Amino acid sequence: MFFVKYGKEKHLDTLAAGRMRFTPLMFYRQYEKEEEIKSGISDPFEGMAIERIDNLSIVKEDGEKIDYLERIMLGMDFGTTAGIPVFCISAYVDENDWGTHLDLMMEKFPEYTHCLRIDNIEGFIKEIHKESKGMKSGFVTYKEEPVQLNPRNEWEYAFYKRPLFSYQKEYRFVCSNTRTQDPIILTFNSKVPMTLTRIKNDYR
Repeated sequence: MFFVKYGKEKHLDTLAAGRMRFTPLMFYRQYEKEEEIKSGISDPFEGMAIERIDNLSIVKEDGEKIDYLERIMLGMDFGTTAGIPVFCISAYVDENDWGTHLDLMMEKFPEYTHCLRIDNIEGFIKEIHKESKGMKSGFVTYKEEPVQLNPRNEWEYAFYKRPLFSYQKEYRFVCSNTRTQDPIILTFNSKVPMTLTRIKNDYR
């Protein structure tokens, strides 16, 4: 298994140099109304508990039915989840797994020109955890069913997303003890080898 981070060359150079940019979950929610090019990023339910209601009838006080919805999804925000900083990276089992998803990733993120590959994922994870006592990390679970977790550990919601985004094959690092409205930078000791490649030339 290996990690791949997609982006622009200058941003990936910064990561390879040991500076990791964490973005609060509110960033992904706010893209809901942005241009279509950002459709791969936008998720208005990011970091929320999702409740699904089927066969909902809307009626007036006198009982008159005025609308009917087959299904509605409600997002419930516990406390300060919108301010939880996260760093997202894709994880692949092997070369075939990566190749199968590469075209789809480029379709969703056409502005990305390069990718940074990390083969020693265990070493990379250790480096990041070493720099922050509140750091949590793990694979994202993609599910449509309602997710109900302990509100005391609200950061756990950062590891759940709808199946719509499963093509991203995400592994996330989450700053569980931090809340912010702006991106933050985590500096780490970059000893793990990383390979920067131009996608459009070498993989398209």
